[in-house]
Amino acid sequence: MSKHAFQSQLAGKCCLEWGPPATITFPSAAAGTDYDTMNGVKSFTYASIMNLAACATTKCAEYDSVSRGALFKNQVTRIGEILDGSSNTAMVVECSGRPLVYVAGKPVTSGTYPGGTDPIPNNQGISYLDSEGPFSVNGVDDKGVIWPKNSGKNTALNATYKNPFNKSNYNEAYSFHSGGMNVGFCDGHVTFINEKTSMVTFASIITRQGGEILNLD
Repeated sequence: MSKHAFQSQLAGKCCLEWGPPATITFPSAAAGTDYDTMNGVKSFTYASIMNLAACATTKCAEYDSVSRGALFKNQVTRIGEILDGSSNTAMVVECSGRPLVYVAGKPVTSGTYPGGTDPIPNNQGISYLDSEGPFSVNGVDDKGVIWPKNSGKNTALNATYKNPFNKSNYNEAYSFHSGGMNVGFCDGHVTFINEKTSMVTFASIITRQGGEILNLD
């Protein structure tokens, strides 16, 4: 999706208060998706890349609030809760190709998802109102394998699962653009983010209360 088209559609979704949409269940994909909202960054990923104190729980639940994005599944977000500022916090990212699975620009049409047991194709994010559409940043390796679930804080994984987007569209941010991806922010502007952006920087863009102020120019 082009930056102009992305911004035009984003304009219709910006408001002062966001709440959960109606839940709709589809027996099969209604249509492919170009973009969706971000729940935030997985707590265990956030604790690892930000090198926070050791987690008291397996899922690092104590970091849940600080790792949340502007929109969170089945929750209302008020503009005053976006402490990092609406111009510094992402709301919508590209997630092209779903429900088909793409890894590093190539379709994966059979078997299970790389590094996991989930069957292909991807059955999530099949329309704007699909309650399973939004997702969180995990971190992906160069082969499209996602950061291990519930791994707790593990800074040693940073060097492997270093890609924040464009390596897999399996509930990760993804575009078919060369070199990056369009990101829509809470104030309505759209910025093209380089795919070499670090996990720390991308997490700072996604989270709403991390206290980071970034210059992406």
